[in-house]
Amino acid sequence: NSHLAMMSENPSSSLFTFLPALIIFTLTFLLVTAFRKGEGGDGIE
Repeated sequence: NSHLAMMSENPSSSLFTFLPALIIFTLTFLLVTAFRKGEGGDGIE
């Protein structure tokens, strides 16, 4: 309940908690895409 109250009081706190995960996911996705392109082939399949 305390976590929920904190989020309602400060919405940005949830964003700061979610942002790092989003950045890591984006970086991983970009690395995989670049790696696949470098491996050879325009398509992702």
